[in-house]
Amino acid sequence: THCFIYVFDLTRVETYKNINAQLEYLREKFPQTPIKVVGNKLDAVNIQNVKNSLEEFNVECNFLTSAKKGDKVEELFVEIAVDLTN
Repeated sequence: THCFIYVFDLTRVETYKNINAQLEYLREKFPQTPIKVVGNKLDAVNIQNVKNSLEEFNVECNFLTSAKKGDKVEELFVEIAVDLTN
């Protein structure tokens, strides 16, 4: 595995709750593999509410995307490609 893309649903706050434990598991098992944390469904949420929830659950998110609209999806994969070539 060259990279993990951990995607969670921005519209469902319950998906925020276990992110850090799940990321810690991945970091333990695959310490050399980079992880990109992606909150999806940006088109369906209020950005300030998302920021508040991310802060509340202490979640560091690399990208906020909308797969439906295509927002930031290409940028995610470009960043992964650049990271892997460095």
